[in-house]
Amino acid sequence: TLKSPRDGRVQFRVAEPGEVLAAGGRVLNLVDLGDVYMTFFLSTAQAGRVALGSEVRLVLDAAPQYIIPAKVTFVADVAQFTPKTVETEEERLKLMFRIKAHIP
Repeated sequence: TLKSPRDGRVQFRVAEPGEVLAAGGRVLNLVDLGDVYMTFFLSTAQAGRVALGSEVRLVLDAAPQYIIPAKVTFVADVAQFTPKTVETEEERLKLMFRIKAHIP
C-alpha cells in the first residue's frame, strides 16, 4: 500500500511495478494542486511595473481562448539572464527578470 505525504495528482510514474526501491524511494511524481504556479520572464521596463500581490492574467499559446487569473508572489531583484556585456542603456533594456504567479 502506497501513502502519499499530501494530496495531489499523479504526473508520471518514476518506478515500474516489480522494481526494487531503497527505503524512501520515489514511486510516483505528484503535482501538488494546492501549489500551482507559473514562472515567466519580463524585461526591465515591464518587471519594474509588477508589484507583489498584483493580479495578473495568464494566456497560454496552446489555449489562447482561456484566461487564467493569478497573483504575483515573487519578483526577482536581480536579472536572471543578461546579454554578454551590459555597457549601454540599450543593453540594459535586454535584462530579464523572473516573475512567479500563483494560480488559485
